[in-house]
Amino acid sequence: MNFSGVFLAAGFIVSSFYLWKLARKMGLNEEKVIDGMLLAAVFGFLGARAAYIFLNPQIFSQDIGKWLLFIKYPGLSYLGALIGTVCTLVLLGLLDKFDKKIRVWEILDLFTLPAILLSIFGYAGHYPAVSVGYALLFISLRFLEKKISETPEAANNFNKPGFFTLLFLLMVFTINTLLAKRDGGVIYYGWLTAAIIDAVLVMYMIKFPANVLAQIQKYLEERRAQTEHRISDLKKEDPFEDKGRLLDNATDDAEAHQKANHERTQALIGQMNMVLIETRKALARIKIGNYGICEKCRRMIDTDRLAAIPTATFCLNCEKKKEK
Repeated sequence: MNFSGVFLAAGFIVSSFYLWKLARKMGLNEEKVIDGMLLAAVFGFLGARAAYIFLNPQIFSQDIGKWLLFIKYPGLSYLGALIGTVCTLVLLGLLDKFDKKIRVWEILDLFTLPAILLSIFGYAGHYPAVSVGYALLFISLRFLEKKISETPEAANNFNKPGFFTLLFLLMVFTINTLLAKRDGGVIYYGWLTAAIIDAVLVMYMIKFPANVLAQIQKYLEERRAQTEHRISDLKKEDPFEDKGRLLDNATDDAEAHQKANHERTQALIGQMNMVLIETRKALARIKIGNYGICEKCRRMIDTDRLAAIPTATFCLNCEKKKEK
């Protein structure tokens, strides 16, 4: 008896539950995430079937009716499923169907661990060794996820949008390249093409933040210079900085006026110093490579929030929790 379908169904249930937990933990709209998962599953299935038909012309080229007879002529392609699912998730992310605060690469990261769980169950019926490989990958990424949440150094190095997705796709490419050598060269070249596309996307992912950071860094450096200049001017305006005032026989009213001006000036200097400290800290975070990472949840802060508040250290969700 073939238990592949049973394993696949069990994997879908387990991965769906795990995805729901992740969405809830991140404070996302759970219904939208589950709807997105179901839509991705549908197009993933269609992509898997279409790719299998394309890769097996000797079975399907003569009779188009066989394309729909899945029970009689079964067969799915993992490559097709992956392409269909990823394209659907990217499209939904670009259309903001999940949440405006989460970006495309973060959406793919959100679905990565559930996808690995589905792969563990999916391969269990045919290739137990491959299933074990995906299980080890899942354990490794869960361990890394824990380290990122607990260790600032790990967060600086690995908490980048798309990092988990990249590791998953590299694992998929490696496993299926090995399997393709046995099943035929067409599949091998298909996976090679997918790997090249993935590499191009990763290069774009790495360059994009650098372009944004350059503009933010320029703005912060200008703000630091302006703030330092303003503090210097305020110190000059402070009447208590005038050493000659101690020799003057000022009236009580004049002394009171000077004291009020001194207190006002010191209050402004204090505010400017706070701005200066925040600006210097933001520049330091850019220098060490962890700018834009929430200090609480260690996830990326939304770019719209950083555009409005370049010195922000908390994402919007954590900021709201902190204010309560």
